Amino acid sequence: MNKQLAAKIIVFGLVQWFVLMVAIFVISLIYGIKEHAEMTAPPPLGMAIVAVIMVVVAYAFGRWCKPARRKQAVIAGLIWSGMTTVFMLVTLFANGTQGVFLASWVAYLLFIAQAIGALFVSVQKTDIGSSSPTL
Repeated sequence: MNKQLAAKIIVFGLVQWFVLMVAIFVISLIYGIKEHAEMTAPPPLGMAIVAVIMVVVAYAFGRWCKPARRKQAVIAGLIWSGMTTVFMLVTLFANGTQGVFLASWVAYLLFIAQAIGALFVSVQKTDIGSSSPTL
């Protein structure tokens, strides 16, 4: 994996983290989880919607990375999933909400969604000696 692709993967992982936080915030507002006293995770349907959003985002970013092989797309998805897991755990422990958020089984879909989204990326193969992709 070249340095340019690795840099794209890291930047796209950070952007995905931002998209995830905005999506969770919006879902929380839609379902009325506003006060700190409530401290409940969004319902399973809301988290499933966020997971679907993350699959679409991971797929789009996977296409923008333009991996040369499917293995690179899978590695990108696993890196994104790992970044999201680490960032989410840091945020949850800092806020003291790890028990609330991780108690919902649907929350784990968020971590899996990014790896799955990258799996859907189709890799374009090029002929040896030609610079245009073939189908």
